[in-house]
Amino acid sequence: MVQATAVRLGFTKTGKLQFISHLDLARTMSRVVVRAGIPIWYTEGFNPRPKLVFSLPLSIGTESVCEFVDFKIVEDMTCEEIAKRIGAEFAPEMQVNGVWYPEHKIAEIGWAQYEIKINTSKASKELASGITELLSNPLIITKKSKSGEKEVDINPLIKSQEVNFIDGAIVINATLSCDSADYLNPEYVVKAVADKFGIDFEKVDSEYYSILRYGVKLADGVTDFR
Repeated sequence: MVQATAVRLGFTKTGKLQFISHLDLARTMSRVVVRAGIPIWYTEGFNPRPKLVFSLPLSIGTESVCEFVDFKIVEDMTCEEIAKRIGAEFAPEMQVNGVWYPEHKIAEIGWAQYEIKINTSKASKELASGITELLSNPLIITKKSKSGEKEVDINPLIKSQEVNFIDGAIVINATLSCDSADYLNPEYVVKAVADKFGIDFEKVDSEYYSILRYGVKLADGVTDFR
């Protein structure tokens, strides 16, 4: 039996690629590793396919500079060579951050860091202060899940937050829970702010926002996921 070695690929997903689904990303990555000639381990059965395990599915419309996917290789190949080959197959809006042997299990992930930038005609230092207060106190939202809808206080799911008025926009840097039991989609933060302060994102010419995931931490909220 061939001995398989686990490796982890770190990559970015930005620009127009923020609008492809997680399923499309998985299909794209499968094609990339095959075209790159990576000796990847395949699933067994009637329809073998490259076995890929992603760390945190990314919501459509969210960019990220810290995505991760695990796979196993069945022949000797250096991490540097894997990174070089995959990087040559990536589109410009996907870049390789590195390839290494996993140091932590995906289940150890506890928090993710986001930059939420809100462009609105209401942007001001006063609005930034109001959002800071909103996110610092109990904040009840209706959260959807596979089992239905329920009201949840998302304040305990926000480890830290900093809100500033920068260059005419509101910039929120927040560390949000992302473990399997208490995952907080940053879209809920955006919705809570919009509802509270009457920001209408239907007015796409003047009211819009962007979300960028830029860090992933373990359950302690300090250690980088590697």
